[in-house]
Amino acid sequence: MVKVISRALLNVLGSILMKACSFAKRLTDLLTDFGENLLLDVCRVAASWGNPDAVKWLLDKGFAAYLALLKRSIPSFLTNVR
Repeated sequence: MVKVISRALLNVLGSILMKACSFAKRLTDLLTDFGENLLLDVCRVAASWGNPDAVKWLLDKGFAAYLALLKRSIPSFLTNVR
């Protein structure tokens, strides 16, 4: 644990942490929104291959964000899914 002596420093650090937290939440929301379209395609393919759990993946926001990160990292990822 860190002891902060200055009240002003504590206020500035608190403000920075609140902004960082807000940014992280917005980034997660953007990734999830972007990944939902990819997730739909992946679930469609998995279901066509006979995976009965594929429909449940649609509720997994973490998986949607993961797919978005993959797409941003590897532009050719999921280009020929449909």
